[in-house]
Amino acid sequence: MRRAVLTSLASLSALCACTSTSTISRHASAEERALLNQRLEGHAALVALEAPMPPAIVCERVELGETTLKVLRGEPYRDTKAVPYDAVRTIKVRDYGQGGLEGALLGLAVGGVAGAVAMVPRALATACAVNCAADESLGKGTGVLLGAGAGVLVGGVIGYLTGKWLGHDDVIVFTGFAAK
Repeated sequence: MRRAVLTSLASLSALCACTSTSTISRHASAEERALLNQRLEGHAALVALEAPMPPAIVCERVELGETTLKVLRGEPYRDTKAVPYDAVRTIKVRDYGQGGLEGALLGLAVGGVAGAVAMVPRALATACAVNCAADESLGKGTGVLLGAGAGVLVGGVIGYLTGKWLGHDDVIVFTGFAAK
């Protein structure tokens, strides 16, 4: 039973890899570009391009300019290329820290519920066998609370590790630009 709960928790965490999608249009203001640049700061990126350009560029850093995307590659950014927005389809960055946080929160919730549910049959079966004259609700509730507590700990750790491994994807979609 415990193995099934742990396997289910790990599978659910893997299936819930989180992705945020934003759009940027031709009429994006300087403030909107600044906010997107802030989200992109410090993360490697995969830039998907329209044909006849190469299909994608993997780079250490990107910056949104007024009319072009500045692609920086190599340390210390020796290979710099300006790509017009018309040629860009999407930018994808992965944030492993945010993925770990999201995974831990999901794992805490799922683990707590799974741990409590896993302990209900055992709590119902053994509560009266120990001391039927005592308050039965305390015995039943204690087992369920212990199961939920253990589930929160195990689920939080599994969720954090899974989320940290998978990461959180931010995808920026370019809209309203002339297609070539």
